[in-house]
Amino acid sequence: MAVFFTDMKQKIRFFTFILTLFCVFVCGCRDLVEDEFDEFSRIPVVNSIFTNNHPLEINLSFTGKLNQTKFDFEENAEVLLYQNDIFAERLDYIGEGRYISKQTLKKQNKISCEIDINGYKTMFCTDTIPGQTIVTDITHIKVSGVNDEGVAYPAVKFTFESNPDEKQYYEVRIRLLRSYGDRYATLEKITDPIILNEGIPLAVFSNELITDAFYEMTLNYTTGSDDGGGMNLYPLIIEFRSISYNYYQFRKQYYLYEQGRIPEGISSVTAVFNMHSNIENGYGIFAGYASFQSDTIYP
Repeated sequence: MAVFFTDMKQKIRFFTFILTLFCVFVCGCRDLVEDEFDEFSRIPVVNSIFTNNHPLEINLSFTGKLNQTKFDFEENAEVLLYQNDIFAERLDYIGEGRYISKQTLKKQNKISCEIDINGYKTMFCTDTIPGQTIVTDITHIKVSGVNDEGVAYPAVKFTFESNPDEKQYYEVRIRLLRSYGDRYATLEKITDPIILNEGIPLAVFSNELITDAFYEMTLNYTTGSDDGGGMNLYPLIIEFRSISYNYYQFRKQYYLYEQGRIPEGISSVTAVFNMHSNIENGYGIFAGYASFQSDTIYP
């Protein structure tokens, strides 16, 4: 929109106003903002993602202020483990808020913990390790499409069994076996309707739309490494997790929380997403999964 001035004084006032706004913006960005944070309730936090054939490990800490830089761990809790409502053992403390069991967990078992911290209500947390899902007919596709930069990306295709009469939840991870350290691949252009239905770019999904006993899924992925002549490919392992409902909700909400916590650009608005928690008398997550891992695939 054009701006017209009837005299020189108007012109000077206008540009003085614009300059003032610019100085306020630039100088304001350089000033250190000191916030006073209100007092808050110090609440215990439980964190445990567990699976079959492994000990149960729990991390206990407390909620903190926004400007707090270190975790406040709990070192003197009593953590009691139950499997299928039968007392199993008292977990050992191994440092930095971590408690671990001697025995391993079993799939399709109900896993529960009773946690006592001096001065707080007893916390209770329960979840189930689902049964393992077998994946078959795994195929690697070297060129599945081309991204916006003109680089070809690969894909993996596989088939898994699902019971359409029972609500089930899954997660797929593509582990890249690099010589300088393993990492998980990220999804490229998403075309599978099951993943699209979830609304986030993660292979975390339910069988809500699956109507048959078997489902074939194709996941396009990127290794995040390009040598200038195309995408670098690495040996990989497909990990297919059968996950609990609590695991499913936590993974999705954590992704949204991270996206809202770190907006893109100065014009973006920070969005607040609550984290999923299934801890009675506390915060945090206590969730189980069973894992199937493929043999190493060489692209």
